[in-house]
Amino acid sequence: MSRPFILSACAIIAGATAWALHPQNAGPQQFEIKFKLPPPKPLSPEEALQSFKVQPGFKVELFAAEPMVECPVAMSWDEQGRMYVVEMRGYMHTVDGQGEDQPNGVISILEDTNGDGKADMRTVFADGLVLPRAVCAVNGGALVGEPPVL
Repeated sequence: MSRPFILSACAIIAGATAWALHPQNAGPQQFEIKFKLPPPKPLSPEEALQSFKVQPGFKVELFAAEPMVECPVAMSWDEQGRMYVVEMRGYMHTVDGQGEDQPNGVISILEDTNGDGKADMRTVFADGLVLPRAVCAVNGGALVGEPPVL
């Protein structure tokens, strides 16, 4: 295909999209959901492991799952093989975000003490956090992001 043709096609598609999304062209029914699907069934940790597709030569192993860790959103490994996990327990319990200002976030340290490749010990590193979002293991401790605080 020629370059002018591709550019023309892109311009037409962009223009049609802009026209369709303009408020005076959008009727109330245009963005209405027509099919209401049931929420997906939660997977067990074993079922979730089976759903991963990885390149040959790689494998996914379970290190920790509920109830040992709750609402994980970020993690970092330290030099001792411990996993620091951000547990954002207050995020979106309701559509209106009620309760997101509560200090119920936790940074946990998960360890494999018996060498089987699975976490068997949990220690709370920090609690009483409001929507913590990041952790980075550094020098035997951790930097924690709880915006706007580090």
